[in-house]
Amino acid sequence: MKNFVTASVIVVSVLLTGFAVSLIAREKVWAETQTASGSFATGSGSAMGLYVDPLVSSGSKAIWIFLGTQVALLTESGVVIKSYQISSGAPATPTPLGVFKIYKKEELRVSGQAVPYRMPNYMSFTKNSAFGLHGLPYLGDSAKASSYWSEALSHIGIPVSHGCVRFLPEEAIELYKWADRGIPVFIQT
Repeated sequence: MKNFVTASVIVVSVLLTGFAVSLIAREKVWAETQTASGSFATGSGSAMGLYVDPLVSSGSKAIWIFLGTQVALLTESGVVIKSYQISSGAPATPTPLGVFKIYKKEELRVSGQAVPYRMPNYMSFTKNSAFGLHGLPYLGDSAKASSYWSEALSHIGIPVSHGCVRFLPEEAIELYKWADRGIPVFIQT
């Protein structure tokens, strides 16, 4: 079903919710995968060109953040199981790039800024908890009553945060339940 040709960086096409996504890592392998309809998807013709490292293929979970496309992927054993549209850091307050892990989980985190943003389902990916993955922020006692939260709904897919990675509320809950402390978080352009 799959034919591989080795080169210098891994490229694997995977059928993900109806479209091909390229996954790239250490060695380049062009994969040809037959889809349910009998057609073939190839690494060179992928729709999104996303990169994922197969070193996390030993049964573990990982979170992949792609700032250029404002997409997050969840993987288990190196296989993409879920994708989300996100909102990352604005140009003036960018999301840090690199390899991180989930250090701490908080059901609700209140920012230390002059304006106390409430960030539900917060998972810090830096030791000092300054940056995290979380649901849309809001002001006041409830998200539904906050006009800021309503505005934030329209920001998914646009880099506007202070450096954190924002998810839609239902998706943040799902991610929070799925992610364990210590799992890797890979953030790239």
